[in-house]
Amino acid sequence: MATHDNNGGFKRLDLEGADLRGLDLSFLPLAMCRLSSAHLEGAKLLGAHLERALLDYAHLEEAKLLGAHLERALLDYAHLEGADLSKANLEGAQLEGTFFDSATNLNYIELSNKEYGTAFLVDIHWGM
Repeated sequence: MATHDNNGGFKRLDLEGADLRGLDLSFLPLAMCRLSSAHLEGAKLLGAHLERALLDYAHLEEAKLLGAHLERALLDYAHLEGADLSKANLEGAQLEGTFFDSATNLNYIELSNKEYGTAFLVDIHWGM
């Protein structure tokens, strides 16, 4: 685990590639956290604040993201098969090449608002 200075002195928590499988991270302030390639399979992230988090290539299979704040998060090529994203906030998030399947719960997600704009979805992978 490390932190990186992002100009202006702000440090980004770096959990790239971390094994956080099955942990309860609900309601934690993880905004702008680097979770690229992290293993979050089955993790509880209920209401977690992941605004502008880097979740590219992350493994979120079966994760519980109910009501999570993912505004402007980077979710390129993330694995969300079987994840529960119901009531998640994805306004302005980037989801290029992201993986979903029929068990992924997308009920009542928010994809757009005036403040953050619309989620960017392209080349999405829909599995069985």
